[in-house]
Amino acid sequence: VQGNSTEYRIDDFQSIVDSKISFMSTDYSSDYYFGVYSDSTDNYFQMVYFPDLETSQSSTNHFIVLDYDERYVQDNYSQEYILSTLEEQLSSRLGPNDYFNICYSNFVTDFARDTWTPATRENIENVFSELRTQGYSDISKLEVLLPEALNFINNNQEKSELTILSSGTNFTRQEAAEEFLDYLSDFIEDMTIEVDISVVDFANGYRPSDWINNQLFRGNEYFYNLLTSANSGLHYSALYGDIPGEALSEILVSQADLITEFDLDLDPANGFTYSNYMNTFNLNAFVNNAPLMITGKFIGTFPFELALKGISNNTIFEKSIVIPQSRAFTLNDKASKIWHGQFILNNEFNNNNQITADVIDISRDQRLLSAKTIFLCLEPDTISISSANTNNENDWVVSTEEPQNNTTKIKVYPNPFVERLTIEIPFDGNQDEIRIQIVNSLGSEVLVKNLEKEFNEEQLILTWESDESLKAGIYFIHIQSDGINEIRKVIYAGR
Repeated sequence: VQGNSTEYRIDDFQSIVDSKISFMSTDYSSDYYFGVYSDSTDNYFQMVYFPDLETSQSSTNHFIVLDYDERYVQDNYSQEYILSTLEEQLSSRLGPNDYFNICYSNFVTDFARDTWTPATRENIENVFSELRTQGYSDISKLEVLLPEALNFINNNQEKSELTILSSGTNFTRQEAAEEFLDYLSDFIEDMTIEVDISVVDFANGYRPSDWINNQLFRGNEYFYNLLTSANSGLHYSALYGDIPGEALSEILVSQADLITEFDLDLDPANGFTYSNYMNTFNLNAFVNNAPLMITGKFIGTFPFELALKGISNNTIFEKSIVIPQSRAFTLNDKASKIWHGQFILNNEFNNNNQITADVIDISRDQRLLSAKTIFLCLEPDTISISSANTNNENDWVVSTEEPQNNTTKIKVYPNPFVERLTIEIPFDGNQDEIRIQIVNSLGSEVLVKNLEKEFNEEQLILTWESDESLKAGIYFIHIQSDGINEIRKVIYAGR
């Protein structure tokens, strides 16, 4: 976009499929950008607003444990990709009042700086330039890095937010995970300051697994669940479809200086705005001095008037601006598509029948697939872009055509099923492992607790029994082994 409007950038095509697209301006010379678009039925607006509140901001200390293991990542999560993602998020999410440091392994444990460093853009650029020059280990050393990070925080006597960015799987087994957790718990209990621990687990390749308390955990999932729960942190993982950049952004935002209990009114002359959607991750809070992005519909004419009131650090503030037509951009029909996309993202899991009908109608008319219309697509090999997206280890293709593979004679019956489903897989004795993955229609993995195996001479028979927690609906069974890679669709009719 030419002029001094907001710049939009997409790093790679995969980000379109696997995540929501977000944007922010790099030009803070203006306190807002405003645009309008009208079609035959509605008037749309988009606004990016920088409140620039003159309130005191608290400072936060952010410590990053950078732990990379190349054995458990695919090519798209290279060391450079992780470095660039981390640098971008620290630069965009931290302010000059914040401090940071990074711990990593380079044969021995190393720190980006000996003390807390102001999170200025220059300091962040210098740290990552040095990291790229000297490099860091491609084998996980989390068992060494995490205690060193906690020791640094304790020695510097500052309350801190610690984030683990790792693809390691050193603590898959229950015994190893609990032994390390006991050690960390004792260490943290003896610390004289408070620390919150969050995790971004970006291992998106094969990872070992372990059954713990009748539940399957992959990689460090069990360890991270307990660690973050005990230390007031957040846990994001490639297992759940989380992308490193998005996960880091949400963690840093959750640790930021927030504006709470705010009210924003935006109205044109002789009219009003309605059906507005904002980018705030919490409807009652937004980050101090971060841009507010709003899209909605309106009835009326210029000028628009904006009024923002709220509380920051226990102080009431009030901001207002008048937007003349001379400051407005003329948008194209993408403004309509963006609003409809936001409507779907905010409402596709609403159980209200009328809203569900609206989501389906808008999804069909705008050609934006949602969880409600994912099986209504008319073209084969169509990818769904929805708030239910996942980034599983394997791509899921959504199509009206049932995948066929004539090289095997896998049987899945009865279909639909009520109490149990039987899966018969040809077995020639050469397969080292047969992997069965079951996901629901939203792409979420179903962890089957009562999976039974029976071998005979020619085939492997698996029985999946339903329980009260299983919801009626469509499920996909992904069967993988040496020479086998098939997806079967089944319907659970409910009990």
